Amino acid sequence: RGLGDVYKRQDINLTAGDVNSDDVVDSNDLTELNNHINEEVTAENQKYDINEDGLIDSNDRDLLQNNMNKTSTTEDWKSQ
Repeated sequence: RGLGDVYKRQDINLTAGDVNSDDVVDSNDLTELNNHINEEVTAENQKYDINEDGLIDSNDRDLLQNNMNKTSTTEDWKSQ
């Protein structure tokens, strides 16, 4: 691989709040998150700590709600 070569790969653009990994932030994600509000963060539930502050709380819910109905996309990523 020389200088100036172009490399392609696909990157996944994840949307904060898609806790069930179905590529859309929706009421199913909100229900799942609400079932874990105020729990201590563990390895099993850390995906609900959306802002990664060590708490599963209303701040995480706010982030999810701000992304409601947004979808994840896959786009080509190019680098030289």
